[in-house]
Amino acid sequence: MSRTSHQIESKQLSSNTSVSVRASHKGARLDQPLWGVHWFNARNALLSSLYNIFLFPIFQQVGAEVLFKGHFIKKIEGKADYDRHNLQIECYPNATSFLELASLGIYKILYPLFKLANREVVFGFSKRLDNGSKPSHKARKYWGSEHYLIHIYQADRAFVLSKQFALSEVAYKHGVRLYFSGSTEALMTRTHRNNQIHYPFFMDGILVFEGTSETALMDMKNDEKYKQFQEKTSRSSLYFFKREI
Repeated sequence: MSRTSHQIESKQLSSNTSVSVRASHKGARLDQPLWGVHWFNARNALLSSLYNIFLFPIFQQVGAEVLFKGHFIKKIEGKADYDRHNLQIECYPNATSFLELASLGIYKILYPLFKLANREVVFGFSKRLDNGSKPSHKARKYWGSEHYLIHIYQADRAFVLSKQFALSEVAYKHGVRLYFSGSTEALMTRTHRNNQIHYPFFMDGILVFEGTSETALMDMKNDEKYKQFQEKTSRSSLYFFKREI
C-alpha cells in the first residue's frame, strides 16, 4: 500500500517496514525527475561493488539510470566531518519510481548486503540544475582519462538556484565542463516498527566538474568568480575523484 501527497510519498515494504520520500522544501516536486545522490564510505569495497553488480540491472525495471560513480583521490579543502570516499548519482523518473525499486523482492534481498558493505551513508534527492551529461541506460565501466572535481556545500536555496549557469561559464573559460549540478529536493526516511530512520543529507548543493587535468580544475576553482561563489556558501568541501561509471 502506498501513501501519496504533494509533500510526501510512502510505500509499505512489509507489515512493519515502510519507506518515505519527503519534500525538503515547500516547492519541491516529487512527480518530476529526482537525482539520487549517495555520498558514503565503503566498509568492504568488494562487497560494495558486488552490491552494485546485482543492483544496476534492476534499475531498468523502474526506469532508473546511473549517471556517475566514482571514488576519492585527493581532498582539496573542507571539514573532515563531511568527507566520504564514494559518490554515486542516479536518476529516477519520480519518487514513485524509487519507491517501486525499494519494494522489489530482489532489492529487499540486497538491502542487508548494502548495510554490510557500506557505512556513514549520506543519501538524498537533488533537482538537476544543469544541462550536462545524460545518464546511461546501462551502467558501463568508465575507461576515459578525465578528472573530476566534487564540490558539496550548504547555502540559501535561492542562491543555489541563481548561480549555476554562471559557474558553467567559469568552467568553460578554463576548458572544464560542469558535469552535474543539483540542489536538494527531497529526503528519505525508513520506518521499522515505528522507529524512524532519517537518512542524513547535509548538502544543499552538489557540483561535479569534468576536466582533462587536475591543473585545469584547480585553475577554475581559483578563478575570482568561483571564489566569489564559494565565499557565499557554507561548509564547502572539495575533492578530486576518479570516475568508475
